[in-house]
Amino acid sequence: MRLKRHEMVHGQAATTRRGRRVRFDTPDRALTEAGVALYLIGRRQETESLRDRSGLLSTVAVERAPASGGRPRLGAFGDKSGLAPWFEVSFTETVYTLSGLGGEETRLALLIEEISGRKLELAHLSLPEGGSPDILYCLAEALTQAEGERAFLVSLARAEVETAAAQGLLEAPAYRTDIALPPGSTLMEAFVRTGRNCLEQIAANAPCVAAGLDREGLHQMRVGLRRLRSAMTLYKKILSGAEARRVRQELKWLSGVLGPARDMDVFIEEILIPVRKGPGLAALKSRFTAQRAGLLEAAVVAVRSPRFARLMLDLSRWLGEGTWRTPSPKKGQKKRIKRLSRPALDFATQVLGEDVAHVRDLGGDLRAMAPAERHALRIELKRLRYAGGFFASLFAERHPERLLKDLAALQDALGVLNDIAVAHGLLAGLAKGEEGPRLAQAARAVINHHDHRVDKALDKAVQCWESFAKDPLFWGSERPETRPETSSGKK
Repeated sequence: MRLKRHEMVHGQAATTRRGRRVRFDTPDRALTEAGVALYLIGRRQETESLRDRSGLLSTVAVERAPASGGRPRLGAFGDKSGLAPWFEVSFTETVYTLSGLGGEETRLALLIEEISGRKLELAHLSLPEGGSPDILYCLAEALTQAEGERAFLVSLARAEVETAAAQGLLEAPAYRTDIALPPGSTLMEAFVRTGRNCLEQIAANAPCVAAGLDREGLHQMRVGLRRLRSAMTLYKKILSGAEARRVRQELKWLSGVLGPARDMDVFIEEILIPVRKGPGLAALKSRFTAQRAGLLEAAVVAVRSPRFARLMLDLSRWLGEGTWRTPSPKKGQKKRIKRLSRPALDFATQVLGEDVAHVRDLGGDLRAMAPAERHALRIELKRLRYAGGFFASLFAERHPERLLKDLAALQDALGVLNDIAVAHGLLAGLAKGEEGPRLAQAARAVINHHDHRVDKALDKAVQCWESFAKDPLFWGSERPETRPETSSGKK
């Protein structure tokens, strides 16, 4: 690893050991599901328990004990029937104890591991309990600078990385997880949990996007990115200052790279490929497939770049320690201090009530709306769906899943119509013969094929709209008669 030559590491005392660890679990992976990794290393056992995750940082409790008879003992983890070896990790570990950095003692472990025939190079940074995470961010930034495009920052503990490698899922797409907001959460607590949830989805898909093998990873990273940008808009009145502006700019940069690649992917998969026969279709598909390859390569380059790694670090640090969390009453920020401590439940009830009223006012007659109007409605529906998902745990007893499910179905139905409208824009010039008669014929065939789908797609959208309009509002508020300016800044 190039990190060994970095000034923060070079010349520091280090210890190196080689060996193998055997991971144990039950056939149904009960320990792994509980966040526990149990290893046998020679005549001793080591247990790692995931206690918490905060963006890119994980809190892990490590316990070591003798093992007798070549079998680990579960101790406090109870009796797990069928406990057996799962996979083996061959490793070389070089450990540096870095002292004097911010007054903290930090452990840096550089590991070369082989799991199920897969070789991994890992840099694992850890602090003793109670240590400040600042030094971890500094070292992680040094790692990304030293390793360049070879480095990935993942929101996983070491045992989780090894689990993914053993299962062949290290480059698999990562999907969003539910946000659990404790009762009584303040606005600040709610945003931090929401932001970290979105950050984890973005970071977890970096290996998949960088590998360029599974485009679903690109889609899921973009979903995480959109959710985070939507959350920052929703909470905009508590987020201000240079740090927030810089984060927004960098998120906009990443969105500008991922968006065109994903949009072209949808165009090819949903618009071109379903039209299977006709003159010039193969050439038309080849033309856009080549364009997609260039856009995907740009996404890969972006995710492998130090700029992306810095963005992940900056986001994690900003969520946990940003100046937005501690506004000064001496700088005219008393209102923001009050907003930060506002109950998230009250805020959610207000903004969800306002947003659903706004969406229903926009809806009207879907058949009479222009494509641009339906697209604008779809964007508002997506924001409402994201907001509903952010706060759903606060209303769990009211079964928010019904409304959220109907919102997703309506969003998808309008998405089909938007895909057709976008296809018209992409193919209009070709259909007029700008690149020759053969491509023109193929472009017109594609347009005609999908124009015949519009009436059926509209029927589906209207059906979904009617279902959504009948849904009870899980936050329990009635529809407001008028819509004032909302806390999310939309009118």
